[in-house]
Formats: sequence, C-alpha cells, structure tokens
Amino acid sequence: MSKIVRTYTQWHGLRDLAEELLDIKLDKKTRETCWFGEELSKDQINYAIGDVVWLLDIYRKLNELIESRGLLGSGRSCQDINQAAQEAMTHLVPLIVSGYGDKDPWDLGWLFKY
Repeated sequence: MSKIVRTYTQWHGLRDLAEELLDIKLDKKTRETCWFGEELSKDQINYAIGDVVWLLDIYRKLNELIESRGLLGSGRSCQDINQAAQEAMTHLVPLIVSGYGDKDPWDLGWLFKY
C-alpha cells in the first residue's frame, strides 16, 4: 500500500510509516535482541505488541490515502492497483517462501533455520 500511494519516497518500513503517518518515533533496538530464549523480556513483549498496534493504524492511514487519490494516467484508481497487488501477494509469497522467483532483498533465511 505504501509503495502504491507514497511514490515520493523509497522508505516504506514500519519505522518510516509510523513516523510520517502517526508522528511516532519507534525504537528498533529491541529487534536486535534474542527472541529465542525461554521467556521474552518486558521490552520484547511491548515491542511486539507495538508493531501490531501501529500496523493497524498505519493500514487505516494508507487506506485513507489510497481512497482519496483520483484516477491514474492508466485510467485505473489507486484502489484498483492496491486490490490487484493484494491479490498478487497471495500467490507471490508462497513462491518466495518456497525459493522460487527473485530473491527477496530481506534475507529471512535465519528465521526458517530454527
């Protein structure tokens, strides 16, 4: 959604979106801690909860931006493009996870080895 409606930037990560759309500065230091221990720390739990809470608010803001845009040069709306992208993701993600297609620039191999 961000790449469709925020074409003026290359920064589409959670931190960037939270800062621009919600005026919230996220501290990402906790992300670098060990998440595979017996128990998560209070900071880790709050970090994980925050990500989910902020994602919902960010989704709503991005959806408002998409809905407010008029037709594109192609004659399609941002809503049309977003719907097509969402439908494509349901097929693209399983392919990437299975090792097909272009390598995702975010190396998640560490996640699947545990």
